[in-house]
Amino acid sequence: MLKSALLNLVNWREARALQSCFSPLLDTLKLTLVDVGAAGDIEPRWRRIAPLINYVGFEPDERSFMQLKDKRTDCADYKIHNAAVWSSNGVLDYNLCKGWQVSSHYKPNVELVSLFPNSERFDVEKSLKIPTYQLDEIVDGDVDFLKIDTQGGELEILKGGTELLDSAIGFELEVSFASLYHDQPLFHHLAEFALDRGFEFIDFVSLRRWERQDNQSGRGQMIFGDGLFLRTPEAIAKLATSNPDKIRKYIVICGLYNRLDLIDRLVELCGDDHDWLAKTAELAPIRRRARRSHKINKIAQLSLRMVGSEFKTHNLF
Repeated sequence: MLKSALLNLVNWREARALQSCFSPLLDTLKLTLVDVGAAGDIEPRWRRIAPLINYVGFEPDERSFMQLKDKRTDCADYKIHNAAVWSSNGVLDYNLCKGWQVSSHYKPNVELVSLFPNSERFDVEKSLKIPTYQLDEIVDGDVDFLKIDTQGGELEILKGGTELLDSAIGFELEVSFASLYHDQPLFHHLAEFALDRGFEFIDFVSLRRWERQDNQSGRGQMIFGDGLFLRTPEAIAKLATSNPDKIRKYIVICGLYNRLDLIDRLVELCGDDHDWLAKTAELAPIRRRARRSHKINKIAQLSLRMVGSEFKTHNLF
C-alpha cells in the first residue's frame, strides 16, 4: 500500500509539473488525441496532461469498453466508442482471445507464442463478425496525434485515416519485430508507410523482450515495441505562416516525448518570425525535463558498466 501511495504521489507531481509547463505554450488551444485500441485507459504519458487534451478513443472489445465508458477523466473533452476502425467500411473477422488485450483481427501464431510462458492468453475463445469504419469518416475535424495499439492492425487503420493524417503532427504505434499473428504487418511495413505520408521514425518509446524461460533476465528476444513517428521541424516550419498553432502543438508533443533536438531546430527555423519562441522562460521547463532524462540515462549506463554488462541501455521515453 505504501508503494502504491508513493507511486501515486510521484505521478501526481509529474502531472502538475507537465501541465504547468505546457499550459502557457498552448494558451487556449487543446491537443486532439485519437486512441485506437483504448483498452487499459489513456496511456500514462498522455493521461498526465489530460486537462489539455480532447480525447477520442475506440475499443472494439466490449469487455474492455465496459471498463472504460464510465471511467472518470480530467480530459477537456472525452469520447469513447465501442467500434472497430479499419482501412474500409465493412465487416471484419475479430478473434476474442483469453487475454483481453491480445484480441485481434489476425489469428495468433500459435507456433511462435507457444515458445514463451503464458501463451494461453492467446487462446481464441470466440470469433466474431464486427462492423468496421474508416477513421476519416468517423472522426470529425483535425487531429493532432494518434496512438494505435491494435495487435497488428495498425497499418490498415492508418490506411483508413489518410485525410486525418494530413492534419496530424505524429503518431505512436505498436510495432512488431516477430509475427505474433499470422500475416500481420511488421515494423518495416509501418515505417515505409509513415515515410510516404510525410512522417519520419524518431525513436522507440518502449521495447518488449520475451524469454523462453520466465527468469526475468531482461535479455530475451525482441518481440514488439512502441514507435514514435513525427513530422520534421522543417515540415512544421513551412506551415508556420498558414497555421501558427501547429508550432505550439508541435513543441508540446515533442516536449511530452523529450525531443529537445526537434524543438531547438524548430525555434532556429521560426524564431525570427514568432517573437514568443525567443522567450526562453516558456521553453525552460521543457529543457530542464529533457536534461533530467539525459542524466538518468547516463546513470543507467554507468550502473551497467559497473556490473560488467555488455548490454547497452537505451533512453526510452
